[in-house]
Amino acid sequence: MLRGSLTDEQKSSISARLPDLDELIKVRVYLDAEWDSMRFGHEPIIPVAGVCLRDAISMLSMSRFAAYEACAHQIWYREHTTRDNAELYALWLGRFFADDAALRLYVVGEHLANSIRIVLRIADDDLKPYKKKYTSLQTVIGNYLGTELPEHEITKVVERLKSTPEWKWIRDYRDEWVHEQPPLMAGFGKQFNRKPKWRSVKGASIPQRVLSITSKGDPPKYTVDELLDNVLGALFAVTKTTTALLEYYIQLVRSEGAGFE
Repeated sequence: MLRGSLTDEQKSSISARLPDLDELIKVRVYLDAEWDSMRFGHEPIIPVAGVCLRDAISMLSMSRFAAYEACAHQIWYREHTTRDNAELYALWLGRFFADDAALRLYVVGEHLANSIRIVLRIADDDLKPYKKKYTSLQTVIGNYLGTELPEHEITKVVERLKSTPEWKWIRDYRDEWVHEQPPLMAGFGKQFNRKPKWRSVKGASIPQRVLSITSKGDPPKYTVDELLDNVLGALFAVTKTTTALLEYYIQLVRSEGAGFE
């Protein structure tokens, strides 16, 4: 077991920092592709958007769980144990769960982008011009909406998410984590970035290089607390976006005579 039990007050304080997903989870049960398909024989692809939303809600709940555990492990190792290296455990496990939450949030964005593509009947050919520079579907869909459907209600929902500082931070963090190197974090001892330690001397009359050695490694880019704060902020923003897209889908299904009552 990685941690013990927290007090009721500590549990409540963590929950207060996280979005309430109860309503999303309740509605998820009614996102039934088989049932919805009875109403969409003329457009069989539409119920697949509901499956994408089911996946998004599931992944969002996992991200919330990971964020809760990041907070809980930090509290446990900082306030409830006297074991050796307790602070290192708090940092390591805090980052482990916060990283998990951040990466899952990105996946939620991909699921939501897929649901948008379906409910707005966006053809693959329509997206080709927007795929020349990007592979992320959420980026492609976001750029398409901003250009082709700037006044659509879904575009406004997406733009609100894109303008959220914590969401942008998480997107950038994920990209660096996956495509470059997991960012260096404070408190983990000597660390190194993926750059040569030999550096060219600028302005030298002949090519020269010097070896840069500090004996301390390279400086950290972030703190675990900074990562966790951005995860928590992004969780709220993504929850609002998911809720708005779910409501749009429900209205679409209701227009065909389905329930959700």
